[in-house]
Amino acid sequence: MLLKNGGLGAAMKSLKEYTKKREWRQTGGMPESAGFHSKGYRRYFEGYSEYLVEKPNGRRKIERVYTGVYHKQELNHMQRIWIRTFYCISFGMSLLLFLFCATRNVPSNYSWYVATAEAVSTASLFWTLCCLFHYMTAGENMTLYEYHCVDKLKKAVKWTSGALFGISVTTAIYILLHMKEDISGELACLVSALGASGMCMEIYMAEKKIRYASFLSPNKAPEQSNQIDL
Repeated sequence: MLLKNGGLGAAMKSLKEYTKKREWRQTGGMPESAGFHSKGYRRYFEGYSEYLVEKPNGRRKIERVYTGVYHKQELNHMQRIWIRTFYCISFGMSLLLFLFCATRNVPSNYSWYVATAEAVSTASLFWTLCCLFHYMTAGENMTLYEYHCVDKLKKAVKWTSGALFGISVTTAIYILLHMKEDISGELACLVSALGASGMCMEIYMAEKKIRYASFLSPNKAPEQSNQIDL
């Protein structure tokens, strides 16, 4: 069964790779942890070349230099500042509108389906905030990790826009089911959620239009270094 499924062959190949890397580490040709990093480590340092450097006290440490592909927005300096300012303002407005909607003491906010939509939106907004932070702190020349954060930001704001729109839909359902009651508070929540959804969608549409140029890093990989890949 192992031979049929290639399990034994894969195990032997893995053993050979382990032995080879072990020999490289023993001869100083490869950092001790190279090849055995966690997936999160490799994702963060993807494109970097790491190598061993001996310190004055005789101990060795791992140094890294970026030798992978850079991605750069085809925008000038002022355009980059403007687009980041626009994203921050749009997200801030979306967050304020959501808080206005979710914290109002209206009957619809106590219904399970509206509360569920608000809970999903809360998680989505936090996800967007994390992605936006990585986007804002990225350099002009983005590493592979920073460039992947751009895709994550687009996914996050698109999902968040949908979640906020879901609040509007569930609130509208509540209004239709309770037409005899005073629904002015629910209407305010519905409009606020729609506005919050639109703000997030604006970020998605703006980022989708930005073009990126790709080029190889001018940094040279030191001898006996190991490039980190996924």
